[in-house]
Amino acid sequence: MIKSGVVFQKNVCVRSFEIDPEYRMSTKAIMNYLQETSLEYGKKLGLLVDARFGVTPGMCKLDLVWVFRDMRIEVDRYPCCFAVMMNKKTRKSCKLPEEVKDELRAFVTTDVDLDPVIEAQRYSTPRIETMDHIRTGLTPGWNDLDVNYHVNNAKYLDWVLESTPDWIIYSHELWKINFEYRKECLKDDVIQSLSRVVTDETDGLSVRMVEMEHVLRLASGIQVLRARTGWRPTPRLSTNDPTGPGPGPGPIPT
Repeated sequence: MIKSGVVFQKNVCVRSFEIDPEYRMSTKAIMNYLQETSLEYGKKLGLLVDARFGVTPGMCKLDLVWVFRDMRIEVDRYPCCFAVMMNKKTRKSCKLPEEVKDELRAFVTTDVDLDPVIEAQRYSTPRIETMDHIRTGLTPGWNDLDVNYHVNNAKYLDWVLESTPDWIIYSHELWKINFEYRKECLKDDVIQSLSRVVTDETDGLSVRMVEMEHVLRLASGIQVLRARTGWRPTPRLSTNDPTGPGPGPGPIPT
């Protein structure tokens, strides 16, 4: 998606195992579909070498692959993902080589505005000592790895939710996320998930909008992810509806 219009779109069928207890498509499923759509777009452009999407011959020669740097999603608005290039041997992000730039120019039209619809946001460095919701001992499995042998970007959302308070999960829906990937996570890494409530706003109708700050880090203290999430009150189904969701576990703190 760019400001001047849609570059690529794909219709998907939401499956029963991709919805949450309130019959909505899960945020993790949305993240997975966004990743799949970006790969399909690369395939459409012809960026396919040895079954690897988005990779040019020059990138293969230099051991370069694409990885996500940032991801921002706002439900009911157009999502946008930002990718950077990573060297497979050093496992560090790098600038786009001129050789690869020349290869990619053949796939980019010149009559469109390539600025993203939603700009990446940067927040101040989180204060770890203020984070009062903590889960430790989180580990990835083989099914969580992607083609680059690091943890799939959607798995980070699972870990972020692990340290999100239950009263928010049960009374609110996740409508906005902003991820800043700091370091790749590998198969044997042990993750700590830390969170805190940044804002807890109540309007005249007692509707609580909550924003949270999150950090995922290795047991050594090295940060893997910084994130912000926005939560809005869940539109509950009627309590007389036997198929509707039940009440959450306990009262909401005031």
